[in-house]
Amino acid sequence: MWDGLIQAAFLGLLIRIAWKDWRERIISDRSVLLLFAAGGVSLLLPDSIPLQERIGGMFAVSIPLFALSLLLPGAFGGGDIKLMAAGGFFLGGKKIFLSFCLGLLGGSAFALCLLARGRGRKAKFPLGPFLCAGMLAAYGWEALMTQGIAGLLFGARLFFRLNFCPFLL
Repeated sequence: MWDGLIQAAFLGLLIRIAWKDWRERIISDRSVLLLFAAGGVSLLLPDSIPLQERIGGMFAVSIPLFALSLLLPGAFGGGDIKLMAAGGFFLGGKKIFLSFCLGLLGGSAFALCLLARGRGRKAKFPLGPFLCAGMLAAYGWEALMTQGIAGLLFGARLFFRLNFCPFLL
């Protein structure tokens, strides 16, 4: 039961973050803190990721992103860095690295589509939705492998039921 509720909160938060970043190009601190809180609550579950792996995941992608943003100003926004730190705390080191690779793959494909449509090399787009999609894919694959289709559908049912709760908005 609690697994499904935490999955629903995680899914809802990632969808909300992706939508807001796509429309307004901002990832709010409140959403990132809620994502950290979901990771903290998931620590209480019996088969959760150990705290050491979560802390490692928190820094595994966010520190290199921060370093790149210092070397190449404008390459990554602060919201993207905080999003990956919060996602790393929820998912752990292995899954956050996989989700970052999947997110960059999706963002690169989108950039190629922009180039093909003639938008030029200087076109800017938010990376947050692609990073969120990568996290959803990494987490969804893990949920599918450990809980099967029934567990994934139960989490999705709870997500749709709880998506309009005030604490998710």
